[in-house]
Amino acid sequence: MKKYFQAPWTVQDILKSSGISLLLLVASFVTLQYLDFTSLKAAEHTKLFIGFVIQWIIILGPAAFLILNKYKPKFSDLGFTKIGIFQTIKHVLSAYLLYLGINFIVSTIVIYSGLKIPGYQIQESLAPVFDSSTETIILGVLIVVIAAPIIEEVFFRGLILRPMVNKLGSKWGSVATALMFSLLHIPWQSFIPIFILGMIINYTVVRSHSLWPAIVFHIINNVLVFTLQILISKNIISIEPLFISFT
Repeated sequence: MKKYFQAPWTVQDILKSSGISLLLLVASFVTLQYLDFTSLKAAEHTKLFIGFVIQWIIILGPAAFLILNKYKPKFSDLGFTKIGIFQTIKHVLSAYLLYLGINFIVSTIVIYSGLKIPGYQIQESLAPVFDSSTETIILGVLIVVIAAPIIEEVFFRGLILRPMVNKLGSKWGSVATALMFSLLHIPWQSFIPIFILGMIINYTVVRSHSLWPAIVFHIINNVLVFTLQILISKNIISIEPLFISFT
């Protein structure tokens, strides 16, 4: 395992890159508030797309300059190691069953006990933003189902997890990476489910020594949640909201 997680860059590189990204995110948030971005005369899905692009330029920009430009990693350095299809399926299925099982247990406790746990609320649905037409649904699929999982997995499990595990070990390296993963998903009403999801994906990468199962798992999760939200918004199906989240 040690060899796989010996990334050319260090935790210090990650912290420096993340610190710059955080400052830029705060500055952009203040700027958008000052300019009243919400008053922009554009459809909600267009605003969301613009926000998505700005967010990831800010996050990936410092990483690209400080890490990718400096170390010029190969795909294998980012975690894209070969793994068989059946091995990928096995890792994805076991990870998703674990995720559903944990959320079922916690959700049952929350529902029947009446507990209000901060950070364990249902994530706001994106369906109202994308369900107005076939074109907007396709845009939602491109952003939520394809772009977000790939970018996030390369960033968190490719760039961050590897030096974290190498420095702190698989347990605490996974915890640190999952915390960063959860903190990025603002607002934080679903912080706990996303943290749990992050830990499970980290565990999958640690077990498989590959980024591919993580990407497949992430895409499948977002496909299921996005599809459910669209079907519910169009009154095609009617079910109680689930404590599963986009990432």
